[in-house]
Amino acid sequence: MGELERKLMQKAIQKHKKIYPCSRKESFEHCFTRETDRILFWYNTKDRSTHLISTRLVRKKRGLRKAA
Repeated sequence: MGELERKLMQKAIQKHKKIYPCSRKESFEHCFTRETDRILFWYNTKDRSTHLISTRLVRKKRGLRKAA
C-alpha cells in the first residue's frame, strides 16, 4: 500500500473513527480503485454504510503524485 492509500485511510479514520473494508473485501488493500487521474477509497462504517473518498493524481515524469 502506497503513501496516497495510507493518507486516504487516515482521512477516513479521522472522519468516522472506525472503518471496515467495503463489501466482502477482507483487507483495505482491495478497497482502492485507480481511475485516469484519481484514486478512490471505498470503505464501510459501523452502521454498514459505504463511503467513498478520493484524491486527484497528477502525472509527472516518473509516475503519479497527489495534486497540490
